Amino acid sequence: AECAAEVEVGQAFLDRLLEEHVAGEHLVKECSMSKLWHTEMLGRVVDTCLQFFGGYGYMLEYPITRAYMDARVQRIYAGTNEIMKVIIAKQMGL
Repeated sequence: AECAAEVEVGQAFLDRLLEEHVAGEHLVKECSMSKLWHTEMLGRVVDTCLQFFGGYGYMLEYPITRAYMDARVQRIYAGTNEIMKVIIAKQMGL
């Protein structure tokens, strides 16, 4: 239930950003926030799912293992989450 709620919140955020982007708004801060939040949320959700599989979650023949590995690297692609925090802070004038 918690995972489903987080996914719904994330989808609403993305939908709003898409509408604002189409309207031509400048969204550097918001896109950085989205990348930060969504990749952290993905990690939490996949970690929760991995718990259901127990030891099987670490065996390469199970799809959850690949999902876990893919989720971790998302926090690095296109700028690490630490870089996203710096961008957000700068955009906020901090």
